[in-house]
Amino acid sequence: MLGCASTCKLSLLAGIRKILRAALRMNSKLQQIFYDRKNWSALVDRENSPRRLLRISKMKSQFSKMKSHFSRMKSQFLIRFACVSTVAAVSLLVPCVIAKASRPANATWLLKQKHRTYGSVEVYLSDKGVKVISSNADYVFLCAAPSWDAVIYSDKRKVYSKRPLSQWTKHGFRTALDVQNNSTYYTWPKVAEKSQNYAGIDATVFAFPLLHKNQRPADLKFGKVGEYVVGTSCTESKFPEEFLQSLYDVPPARGIPLRFVKIGRPDAFGFGLSYNQRSQVQTILDTFSARPFSGAVDFSKSLTNYKAVDESKVVIRHEDMNDVFKQLMER
Repeated sequence: MLGCASTCKLSLLAGIRKILRAALRMNSKLQQIFYDRKNWSALVDRENSPRRLLRISKMKSQFSKMKSHFSRMKSQFLIRFACVSTVAAVSLLVPCVIAKASRPANATWLLKQKHRTYGSVEVYLSDKGVKVISSNADYVFLCAAPSWDAVIYSDKRKVYSKRPLSQWTKHGFRTALDVQNNSTYYTWPKVAEKSQNYAGIDATVFAFPLLHKNQRPADLKFGKVGEYVVGTSCTESKFPEEFLQSLYDVPPARGIPLRFVKIGRPDAFGFGLSYNQRSQVQTILDTFSARPFSGAVDFSKSLTNYKAVDESKVVIRHEDMNDVFKQLMER
């Protein structure tokens, strides 16, 4: 890629030099033409002599030659300009094409993330689908082509829940595990702060600026109420990112959610205590590593022998809840 870019750069410079030389030659020819035309006009005022007519005839032929030469120079200039423009466009597009070709079709990524509700999860992500496996539970979240239905299933208990993605993204995932709601940030204005590589993925960092009393978005110098990092180089399909955004309860954006942080303002009634003077930061989602996955991932799941139940029954096991209440009662 570097060799190709260097060759394109040299070709571009050579083309520019040719254009400059042609322009200089054209300028000198034009000056000669205008000088001859001036002399020609001056001769018109003189008497009609054979010598004058001979000079006029010579100047006419010379002017015709100069005119044809000017036409050739103009056509050569346009051709060279088109060639140099083509070389410049190719030199700019080649790195982009090579970078795009470096990502194979249907490439799978493995993301290791931590969510405030689901704990540590492994996310297998591609244009074919997305699979989220929780290390703390026995259930799996799945959304895959061609239907892109949102599925939650447990291989251990042989139960599953299935909904269309349109309904999933509209209502989100709601069970007894939901301890908070981040829907306020869905319509909150966000500002793109910078682009960076986050955990191995090209990403865009958004900030949620603090609002004025008139409800207009303030500048970031007044503070912010949250940060949002979105990966932009994992997939080209919008369905995996919509599924993950609804699953994690994070604001909609074009990209894969990598990090979402809520920032609360310091307590106005802190009474001088240091812990009340600090901003309250809640990390809802974070990504620790992201890398291409070379293994095979099966995004299709046969649910023939599984029982269809409600989402809460897949995510929350009643025997676990009974154990929790039993421990509370014994204390």
